[in-house]
Amino acid sequence: MNKHGWKEIQSRFYAATGFWHDRPQFGNRYRQLRGLWQFIQQLRTDSGLGRRPDGSVVATEAWWTANTMGHPEWKKLQSGWPIYLDELDRMFMGVAVDGSSSYRTRDSSQSLRSTATSPDKKTKSPAVRAMVSQMQLHNEIQTQRNAAMKAARDCGVTEDNAQLWIGVLKIAQDKGASYFFLRSLPHGRKALIEHYARVVD
Repeated sequence: MNKHGWKEIQSRFYAATGFWHDRPQFGNRYRQLRGLWQFIQQLRTDSGLGRRPDGSVVATEAWWTANTMGHPEWKKLQSGWPIYLDELDRMFMGVAVDGSSSYRTRDSSQSLRSTATSPDKKTKSPAVRAMVSQMQLHNEIQTQRNAAMKAARDCGVTEDNAQLWIGVLKIAQDKGASYFFLRSLPHGRKALIEHYARVVD
């Protein structure tokens, strides 16, 4: 990816989160996530492992220790798939494996073997597009939530009233309700907040 692509990711990530990271930080995190996803792909296809209903792996502590050595993030898969698995699939499905994070699982008596990292390998554009797309989505969601909070304060609802503020949160999490809320007059917004505050999930 060229420098303009990296700048786009940096600026969108900052807009979405308020945190600024430089290119090496994004590059390192990208390679970490790619390695994690490749390990997940191996777990998905390894027929010698136990399975939960969602397909995540059940194995012994010794197996996990042997196969995730040096990769603490991989060992978290012992508890199940990450909540952002769909995003990983979107980022890396179809990306060529360049050897930077290749591996193969071993039984509990053998250790994990990884090849040397190769940070200079270039990634494919679909992954970059997916990353930017996810950041755009996150930014849109955050913008919507910020607008809902401002609109709530404008009609007199603040964090001082915990119950009503929970109603604001529920509205912000519902795209349809948020759309209607932001286009209502102040007294209508207040009524909506009071309604959602009474709703039990």
